This record gives sequence, structure tokens and C-alpha cells, in this order.
Amino acid sequence: MLIVILFLIIYPNIAYQQEWDVNTSVPLSITAELFLALLMLVVAVFRKVLIK
Repeated sequence: MLIVILFLIIYPNIAYQQEWDVNTSVPLSITAELFLALLMLVVAVFRKVLIK
């Protein structure tokens, strides 16, 4: 029930949802993926330096 209410607040209509999916979700997903990959790389290097 809560998910339906949140969905109606976030996406007021289908046209807005489709526009958001095309224009916003792809760049946002790519940015998040790159950030997480970089964060994991930094943590791995930091852990490797601490072990030595």
C-alpha cells in the first residue's frame, strides 16, 4: 500500500514517468555505477596498503 502511495507522489502520470525514465534514469544510473566502482577501487587499494 505504501509503495502505491509513493508511486503516485513520485510519478503523477504515465507521460511524466516515461519522460523521467528516458531523460533522467540512464544518466543517474551510469553516474551511480561509476561512483560505486570507483569507491570499491579506492577501498581495495586502501586495504591493500594497510595489509602491507
